Amino acid sequence: IDQAGPGGRIHGMDISRWQHPNDKAIDFVKMYSAGIRFVMIKASDSRDDADQLARKWLKKDREGAQAAGIYTGFYHYATLPDTTKKSIVIADAKAQAQKVVWRLASIGGYTDKDLPIALDLENNCVRGTLANCKKYTSRKLVTLWAETFLSEVTNKTNRKPFVYSYPQFLEKAMVRSTELKKYPLWIAAYGKDPAVPTNQPGLKKVGCYAHAWSKANCTPDWQIWQYTSCGIGSKYGVPSARVDLNVFSGDENQFAQFTLGTWQPTTKD
Repeated sequence: IDQAGPGGRIHGMDISRWQHPNDKAIDFVKMYSAGIRFVMIKASDSRDDADQLARKWLKKDREGAQAAGIYTGFYHYATLPDTTKKSIVIADAKAQAQKVVWRLASIGGYTDKDLPIALDLENNCVRGTLANCKKYTSRKLVTLWAETFLSEVTNKTNRKPFVYSYPQFLEKAMVRSTELKKYPLWIAAYGKDPAVPTNQPGLKKVGCYAHAWSKANCTPDWQIWQYTSCGIGSKYGVPSARVDLNVFSGDENQFAQFTLGTWQPTTKD
């Protein structure tokens, strides 16, 4: 696996139906030539309308990417139930996990060119809209939901999934859970160049965000870093004007282990 990304890291991308304006297809051969070696594809959504749009492109994008020599992964966008009852939160998390498992089964299950499933958890609004939210669910219930979902997916796929979110959400909307830090982190943090060795995602000008993956030296224990949403689509064979770009934290051997879903967290002081 070429480490042709910023900082000599393995370069990746994430895509959804937004990368298919006017139903245009992605040129994955060009994407590979531009140095991309893994692509995270939106596979499912808790909202029915968005889920159908994700399903429309999933199989085609996965086949196209793998045929071009690119590893593929999948992510599920989660919304949480409007309730204060733990039993309903747990039931909803299990239901969304089952939806993910069925979606994976519908494309034939994992291959040796797949990364594990990722949970896209970045929204704790349960009443109203993101722009005008009337009610947010509690930190404890967000964490309970995530722990339940991740455990259920692990048990049913025999691969450890990982979590996608951004530092502010991890700190303010979730509890620092020892259970959560057992899963790999895909962190979204912009404004820093991953080519600079001292740069780390999710640091403040003073101090750092405190969440389940924070280490004592203020850095997060991350595996994938989404470092920009402003990649130039045409450079990578993508019809949309912009695209999200990512880097993997380790070398090719660590990447190979990561695809197996057997990742273990580093020892924290």
